[in-house]
Amino acid sequence: MKNGPLFLFYCLLLLLGMSILILPEDVCAPAPDVTISLDDEEIEVDVGPGSDGVARFTGKVECNNHLQMVVVTLEGEAEFPSTITPSTIYLEPGETEEKFSAEVKVPNFLSSKNPIPLIISGSAGTIASPVSYSLEPVTGIIKIKPYLILGFLAVESEMSGEPGDSIDFELVVVNNGNYDEGFTIGLSEMNEPDVMKWDVTFSEDSFIIMEGKDKNISAHVKIPNGASAGEYEVILTTTSTARGGNVETVERELTLFIGVKSSDFFDMGNWSMYVVFIILALLIVFLVWKRKPILRKLRRRRSAK
Repeated sequence: MKNGPLFLFYCLLLLLGMSILILPEDVCAPAPDVTISLDDEEIEVDVGPGSDGVARFTGKVECNNHLQMVVVTLEGEAEFPSTITPSTIYLEPGETEEKFSAEVKVPNFLSSKNPIPLIISGSAGTIASPVSYSLEPVTGIIKIKPYLILGFLAVESEMSGEPGDSIDFELVVVNNGNYDEGFTIGLSEMNEPDVMKWDVTFSEDSFIIMEGKDKNISAHVKIPNGASAGEYEVILTTTSTARGGNVETVERELTLFIGVKSSDFFDMGNWSMYVVFIILALLIVFLVWKRKPILRKLRRRRSAK
């Protein structure tokens, strides 16, 4: 056959073309050597009052030994909305790295107990090939910064009694922070020179309150037997014990008012009554003293008759 060699050539050419079409994609277009990395794999975000609650990561995409433009697409996955800028990165031939940033909007007042992972994944390919390859993902950890808002109040802050009486105040300590905190409570000061005469005790003077919870505490005040009548201020203080690690100690004061009504008439608290009785006594003495000369004159007149 004269055309036999030519026919065989065309057959070989056809087989070669078919083999190229059915070769695996990774043979046709080798995967670019692309990696994703974060500058800091763990960051802390403030979610307390007045904060924006945004966790910000920075990172880079690196690619080595590529002769064509490489296209990298990034995406973030977290429990809360996340964005990556830029989400598509173009690496020119010979360009080895490109920066990116990732943000996660964390809700305010979130508990500090559970960290939040941010997974950044992506794919890469060359500008000349429709084939893209998955990249090894990286994970950033978002830690929630502890904060504490302390509340301290009394159900009733004004009460009264007599010397020797006992008064019970119902107090409420509130933990509006985002972690479990320990507290102490005690007497701070009084408008009374001799504070030691006043017996102030508590149902508990140290305790732990879970985040977002409150605790009722009873303050027992014993009025001294010799207390003068008047109004007294009892200033109490509750202080956090900074169990949250990097949280500073927080302190709150509460003022209680105690009115003392004296049961002893001769107590100096009744000084106004003393004044009244002294004036009355002086008036009686004066009247008696003025009455004696008048009586003498009357007796003389009667004897003269």
